[in-house]
Amino acid sequence: MGVNTPNRAKLTTTRITKLITSAHTQLQGVHTECLHWDVFIKRYDRPFTLFYIDPPYWGHENDYGKGLFRRDDFVQMAKQLKSIKGTFILSINDIPDIRTLFKDFTIESITTRYTVNSKATRRANALLISNHAI
Repeated sequence: MGVNTPNRAKLTTTRITKLITSAHTQLQGVHTECLHWDVFIKRYDRPFTLFYIDPPYWGHENDYGKGLFRRDDFVQMAKQLKSIKGTFILSINDIPDIRTLFKDFTIESITTRYTVNSKATRRANALLISNHAI
């Protein structure tokens, strides 16, 4: 890619101001939290809450950092999700251990693409698990 110096810059103070104003408007009422997943669910569980849960895939528990998520967390997660008031959707890899652990919930098989970069993609089977029909 090259630079086209005769043209004016696309990023101007007017454009930046509009982008910031738009982001500000869209993020009104949004709260950002940095909590352990089980504390987060406990704090925000209400009948009208929808949780989207995307833990590390089974067998890849250390992908987000060593010790941040343990294999035993899947057991604790399944137990906690049985008693929540809200609705959850969990996405996870499709393996027998996960199907067994979450057998009391609605499980839907999907095919997805894992994308590491724009050139390397591969198809994989995954699951969507919920406490309601998906």
